[in-house]
Amino acid sequence: MGSVISCALHAPKGVIGALNLYAEAPGCYGPGAREVALLFAAQAGSLLAAARAADSLRQAIQTRERVGVATGILMERHKMPADRALERLAEVARMEGVPVREVADRVIETGRDPGRGWGGGAGGGGGGPPPPPPRRLAPGGDRTEPGGPRRRPTGVVAARRTPGKADPAMAHPPNPAPARRRSPVLLVGTAVCGFLALVLLIIGTVFVFLARADYSGHTGRAEAVVTDVVVTEDTDSRPDRGRRDHDDEDIDVFVAYTAEGQTFDRAELTGLNPSDHTVGETLTVAYDPADPGRPVTVESTQPGAFRVFGYVGAGLLAGGAVALAGAIAFTAAFLRRR
Repeated sequence: MGSVISCALHAPKGVIGALNLYAEAPGCYGPGAREVALLFAAQAGSLLAAARAADSLRQAIQTRERVGVATGILMERHKMPADRALERLAEVARMEGVPVREVADRVIETGRDPGRGWGGGAGGGGGGPPPPPPRRLAPGGDRTEPGGPRRRPTGVVAARRTPGKADPAMAHPPNPAPARRRSPVLLVGTAVCGFLALVLLIIGTVFVFLARADYSGHTGRAEAVVTDVVVTEDTDSRPDRGRRDHDDEDIDVFVAYTAEGQTFDRAELTGLNPSDHTVGETLTVAYDPADPGRPVTVESTQPGAFRVFGYVGAGLLAGGAVALAGAIAFTAAFLRRR
């Protein structure tokens, strides 16, 4: 072994291992090899810690199930209350220095009180010898007995059921989860997200269509004079309160010019920012030689003049999609509740 790199595997509770790299030739690892190894070690440490946590959780769940079955057996066969049965399992595990699950497995396999011989069982004397080790199942479901093998059902040995009595494992079934009521907050969230999605999708669609405007065919140019600017106010008044709710202005600009041998005294100017011009101002307008009576501003004919509308429209559509997803999520959460 000529070269080696060793990196610790860190976890939230400390170092849980090491990543070791070996090579036969000396000086095999370059200057950046340690940094790369540290990156791999960081990921490996996180994965190993997560795997150990998942394994611990799985073992805890299995232990809880086994302890529950053993508690039911003690309650049914030895007439113990639930709290006393749990105390018996914990007490024997503490005295023998073994996990509680091992004692529970012994109870499930033998059906006997594990406290007999420790002075805690019914009819047991104090200070007696510890209980015998649990008998193991032989292949095929047989259990070894002093007098020879005795047939037992294959698999987990269940507790004996007495006619008219419930299964000991179900002596104390778990409490059902409380039903969650439908909250009006979910309805409000659905309404708000749905309305917001509708508004954003409509405005985003309008902006996307505006971005498709193309005035590249307006190759003609002419000098024009602004002859009139018409401002139209859209007012929504409420006489009962004596005030206006909102004002909206529409500005139309008209120009006079000569193009293709024709004179136009009052032609509406369209395109980008026609409202920036005032009456009497002289400007250059663009027009389509095939239809010279519809002038537009010169900046409208530049490549990508309306591209910004596409960007804004795409952003609005994306926001609308997110709001729609939120409305669907709120609706699903509302329907899942009873």
